[in-house]
Amino acid sequence: MADIPVSMTSIEEYDPNLAAPLDAVPPDNRPALELIRESIFDGEVLGGVVEGRPPGVQLLAMTNRRLILLESATVEGRLSLTSVPAARITSVGLLADRDDLGIGRASTVAIKVLYLVYELHCRDHISAREVHDELAWNLILD
Repeated sequence: MADIPVSMTSIEEYDPNLAAPLDAVPPDNRPALELIRESIFDGEVLGGVVEGRPPGVQLLAMTNRRLILLESATVEGRLSLTSVPAARITSVGLLADRDDLGIGRASTVAIKVLYLVYELHCRDHISAREVHDELAWNLILD
């Protein structure tokens, strides 16, 4: 496995404002972050990690080749460390409840992988928009 320092590295076209630096991840999530770090292969570059709120994706790591998700949605009652090749992402969207202030204030990102949808509940609408835009940008580059 590749040795990843405890600081954010960058990938081409990666916006450094998108994800929190790795050492900014709360101490509660340090074991999960270590698990993600150990999952990085040689030649793979970690762009950053975004923390989500349950239910759904709790940590989203973006590399130059895939997404690594620590999530609780696909297997009920369990946490899953899931790898999604970037080429398998079919769409990305912003989700808002009908009573919310509108899609522009949505704080949830939907990541569609073939027929499965992962939800990342971000801390605010700005973070959600940044994650959405980064993933959407990578979709149109392929």
